Amino acid sequence: MEMHFYPIPCNRSYLLRNSMIRRGLTRRHLHVISKSKTNIKPASPTPLKLKPYILPLHDLGLAGPYTPIIFFYSNLQPLASKAIRPDLLKNSLSNTLSKYYPLAGKLSSSGSRVEYNDQGIDFFEAQVACKLSEFLEKTPTKDEEDGYGHLCPPGTIWGKLLSSCNLMAVQLNHFSCGGIAIAVSLSHCIGDALTLLSFLSYWASLCLNPDKKEKLVHLSPTFVHELQQSAPPSCNDDLTASEFSNSGAYTKSVLMHSVNMRPLIDPTLPKTTVGNLIASNHVPTTTMNETRLSTLIARMKKGKMQLKGTNSLVGKENMALVEKYAKTNHNLYLISSICNFPLYDEMDFGWGRPVKAAFVDIPMSNFAIMMDTPSGDGINTIIGLEEQDMKNFLADKDLLAYASFLV
Repeated sequence: MEMHFYPIPCNRSYLLRNSMIRRGLTRRHLHVISKSKTNIKPASPTPLKLKPYILPLHDLGLAGPYTPIIFFYSNLQPLASKAIRPDLLKNSLSNTLSKYYPLAGKLSSSGSRVEYNDQGIDFFEAQVACKLSEFLEKTPTKDEEDGYGHLCPPGTIWGKLLSSCNLMAVQLNHFSCGGIAIAVSLSHCIGDALTLLSFLSYWASLCLNPDKKEKLVHLSPTFVHELQQSAPPSCNDDLTASEFSNSGAYTKSVLMHSVNMRPLIDPTLPKTTVGNLIASNHVPTTTMNETRLSTLIARMKKGKMQLKGTNSLVGKENMALVEKYAKTNHNLYLISSICNFPLYDEMDFGWGRPVKAAFVDIPMSNFAIMMDTPSGDGINTIIGLEEQDMKNFLADKDLLAYASFLV
């Protein structure tokens, strides 16, 4: 299996400089010729009889930034001509919002619930004056003038959601070669990455087969407004004990891996369940020996097994756990994975599967996001580190032995 790392130092100028030196690239300008905006509302009004969508406690623990993802399509199949693609996307999006009705609503001023006002979502359309191949030849960052930011809905690259803003936004980008990129940003306060990908799977399937809605029942969303019962057991309860065991020779650290709880919670939930149904498998370390790969893997497996059978996420808020470790002076290392999630074959809107899917950026340092490669035989990992840590990472001989860096 191939592994590719996309290093993203927190010092953005270092990323650009390092990229140009390694590959001899000159700076490109991703010139957006024009951009328009349309508001897409649900095809049918949200029924008044529905109960308010109250955000679960584990969702309230999140800051609520947008999660931005982009899908690139180059060899477009003739099923949908260039002229009608936007209409196909808009019509199917409108019908999808009727199913995912909370996403067309508004976050209340308190941030605790979604109001069903059917305000819809913003759909941007941009004309880009470069070929898709030119853009894909290197991985840009969010704040380069030729970066991913121009391909995303304005203000949605890990930007914090305001109560007056949409919970989701979309941008369709047309490249000069005929290729396109579809960028979608979902507020993290209402759903995790699987929620976003489930939404996109339904939207793509409906766009591909608009007359076969009845066959999409298996892709329909499930809403869980409240999860009853007490807090689940911690997957690693040795945090308190580790605060007396640090000798000072090793800086305390903790590896935190986000786990999809839908198949682990009791009773199990459909994969299309909407919400932030994740928990952290956290492994604190206080000595260098505890960071050995075999030791970490064994503890992570044990932690995930302890999460199985959990009947509630109340009391297991991820941000609370992050704050707890920060107060005890642990260095935090976070990992999120969407491997084995619907990412490529399910994203055919009528013109083939995407040639690439990418998260735009990562929200902090010491953070990694893993995803499958388009071919399915490897893993792409986006890594964010401080500048000096990144230099050491890029020079690691063990990593270089089986992985490649794409900077």
